[in-house]
Amino acid sequence: MIIKGATKEEVENALAKVNSEFDNNVRFKTFKELKPTRAHEPVFSVTLTVHSSKAKGARRTYDGHRLAAACWHVHGTFFDSLPEGTQIRVSRMKPIRPGDTWQDWNAGSQARPAFISELCDCGL
Repeated sequence: MIIKGATKEEVENALAKVNSEFDNNVRFKTFKELKPTRAHEPVFSVTLTVHSSKAKGARRTYDGHRLAAACWHVHGTFFDSLPEGTQIRVSRMKPIRPGDTWQDWNAGSQARPAFISELCDCGL
């Protein structure tokens, strides 16, 4: 995802907030500082992942296999933990701002539909 308008410290604080809710299982897979905007706002490329695919916050495939990827709830909590005014761009989604309604989609198939919000063991 691309994050515009939040400082490095604010992005790291958002991850700390997520970890307080997901048993310290979430980490950055990638965290790259990109060229600032013309208005000199910081820009980061970030990917969230988990330490353990068997712990809270890990995603599953539509057929139940565990993934070392952060689930929908982790991402939504992360987005909402960023400061107001931050812009977030995730592929296949319209731009997101903290506090927006979380977008859900079918991550399965037409034959075996599975919404992304259901593909984890978070219990949320």
